[in-house]
Amino acid sequence: MSERFAPAGFFDLAHGERPPPTSWVVQELIPEGFVTNLYGKTGSKKSMLALMIAFHVSQGLPFLGLDLKRGKVLYLDAEMNLAEFRLRAFQLAKGWGLARPPADVIYHRLEGPLSDPAVQADVRAAILYYKPRLVIVDSFSAALPGRDSNSLDDVTARVACLSLGTVLVLDHMGKSTEQGGARGPIGSSAKTFFARSVLSLRQEDGSLVLQQEKSNFGAVRPPIRFRLDADNESIALEGPVFVTASPASGESDKLKGKIIRFLEARTEDIRSADMARELAENLPSVRNTLTALRKAGLVEMIDKKWRLANLDHSLTSPKELVSDVMGEPALSIHQFTDSPGVAA
Repeated sequence: MSERFAPAGFFDLAHGERPPPTSWVVQELIPEGFVTNLYGKTGSKKSMLALMIAFHVSQGLPFLGLDLKRGKVLYLDAEMNLAEFRLRAFQLAKGWGLARPPADVIYHRLEGPLSDPAVQADVRAAILYYKPRLVIVDSFSAALPGRDSNSLDDVTARVACLSLGTVLVLDHMGKSTEQGGARGPIGSSAKTFFARSVLSLRQEDGSLVLQQEKSNFGAVRPPIRFRLDADNESIALEGPVFVTASPASGESDKLKGKIIRFLEARTEDIRSADMARELAENLPSVRNTLTALRKAGLVEMIDKKWRLANLDHSLTSPKELVSDVMGEPALSIHQFTDSPGVAA
């Protein structure tokens, strides 16, 4: 073949500079430009969690201590209707301390399957218009019904319809998972083959546990435990948000105390990576714990380095500081609304 007509789409890996690291819409949970699958039992609050993620991404606010990229969110709903969805959105907004939902969460009720060319065309036109940072599909079974959810070919064809940018697709738990078998969403394993990140949501001891089951771009994150305070009027996060390496909640509290005592003994500020190395702790856990301590007003970051907040330590011992953190009131969503993107 003549060199003048070299085939397109082929790349010599020796050429070009090293590409940047993986980009995340939600830190180490939802990779940018790929599909993430979030599954759980019916009634496990998947849709509620997805809407919370949408609110936080739309306003650029950290979610459960995780950094994220701000942008519009397109919510494609095949399970509820506009009235019920808006009611839930207003309940969540009240949990933020707002009179109405924040801007840039775009809702669309799917009137047919995403596999329908006309529906697909409408969605792609909306994506071109709104340029969302994240697309949420609720749910796989409702938005992409098929003949056989256990068929690899059938599910693979449906998964192909999710090529819509950065997608978080909600799914139901497989029967084998409920019966103690292999973990995963209902139906063919094709769903997890093509998802670059797989998350599960479960209820445990009165809390919700968000657990990453698969990550193609790094180590699987430790589980994140939290609680929801919900009634007919409002929905808010309740209880200290913590990250654990196991279902035991005490590990987070121990790390909070360890970090406070470490900073108390220092005379110089320190970067989180250096702190994790000196403490022999996981860097993501240290970063998330520092975020929680900063929200509690106990630490601060100056020029990317951490130190204790400007407290009167002559009156407060390190032990008392740790006690204050453990007894800190619930971290409600509205505590994050000091960002310029949200107006009370």
